[in-house]
Amino acid sequence: MNLPREPASSRAAFRAALAASSPAQGRVCAALLLHIDGLAGIEERIGFVEAETLAGLVSAAISTRLMSDDARYALSIDEIGLILQRADAAGIERFAETLRRELHEEIFTVRDQEVQISVTLAWFQTGTADTLDAMLLKLVSEARAASLKGGNTVIGVGLVAPSVQNELEDARIAGLTRRALAEDRMRLAFQSIASLEGGRHTHFDLQVRMVDEDGHEWRASEFLPAAQKFNLMRSVDRWVIATALDIVQRRRGTRDAATLFIKLSEDTVRDAEAFILWLRGLLDGRRLKASEVVFQAQELVLQNHIRKARALTRELVELGAGVAIEHFGVGSNSRQMLDYIPAQFLKFHASYTQSFTDREVQKRLGELIEAAKQHRMKTIVSHVERADMMAKLWQMGIHFIQGYHVQEPEVVMLGEDLGVKR
Repeated sequence: MNLPREPASSRAAFRAALAASSPAQGRVCAALLLHIDGLAGIEERIGFVEAETLAGLVSAAISTRLMSDDARYALSIDEIGLILQRADAAGIERFAETLRRELHEEIFTVRDQEVQISVTLAWFQTGTADTLDAMLLKLVSEARAASLKGGNTVIGVGLVAPSVQNELEDARIAGLTRRALAEDRMRLAFQSIASLEGGRHTHFDLQVRMVDEDGHEWRASEFLPAAQKFNLMRSVDRWVIATALDIVQRRRGTRDAATLFIKLSEDTVRDAEAFILWLRGLLDGRRLKASEVVFQAQELVLQNHIRKARALTRELVELGAGVAIEHFGVGSNSRQMLDYIPAQFLKFHASYTQSFTDREVQKRLGELIEAAKQHRMKTIVSHVERADMMAKLWQMGIHFIQGYHVQEPEVVMLGEDLGVKR
């Protein structure tokens, strides 16, 4: 594809180049429209002529980020058309997301005035639509509509299969997670695990949050599936553990000391030997205390990697930590699992509370509680939403409960009163 490097002041040139474009073997081609958000307001602040100068600076900044096969076209003062070639559609999405973020972070100087902008980018992969003209109109209309709603976003346009859209979105979220880890924008939240036996010692279930470049906070369920898909869970686990152990060390011996429950992903269990080596290096000869740190993994994960899980949990106990099995009671060999894993806590699967009124469910729960007693394991029931359920669980011998009825995890962040800011 032989396209001009300098911007052409013509929509017709942009359309003609798209019509003639054909990606090289093994690559995809895409049209991208960049819309500068709120240019009318910028004109009022810096001046009519100065706004055009700013648009030129933005265009030049874009040019420095293009590859040799890319091209740009000045469609209007606040809109620029790009034609890109990348290895796949995910590469197009990554470029657009990076361009959006970097332009938003850059400070442009126009006649001694400093200006920060945001842009909205819309794109479609060529060859996926019935008519080019229809796609161009859709590209422009969706970019402008998104800009009016606040902008500073990237949107894909066109007849893209849901599986491709999901893949692109997962890749985008994984990229956000990777940058958040690198730039130390992960956070910890905690949810109280309330004792039905009384006592002053507190227990907390740690949950990770991600803060993106715009300051938006993501819950674990919103970004961890993509992180797992793109092999980021080991890094997420290690960030959480290092941060949690820092909290424990700083709070040791104070009235704020607590038992922190730390989740281990399947990737970490699968990578048990390397994880233990890393953890030993992090501890540097220090021992953990089961009253301070409890590592937890899901029953089905432990069952699927039973040899590694058994070795891992034994190593953790040897280092002084506690062990918990979460999502317990749904495996094919739940009772036998108690003989293999040296756990001190069992956290029952949410289905036991969701179907608590079912007599068969209560019978199964009672049998597993009795098995836990025989192994001297403490039991935890999560997702408790009703006060009457608490009394029944106490009668059945449950030691701890957690859920929205007890405390909502997303409303309490680990701050200076219980942790550290890293």
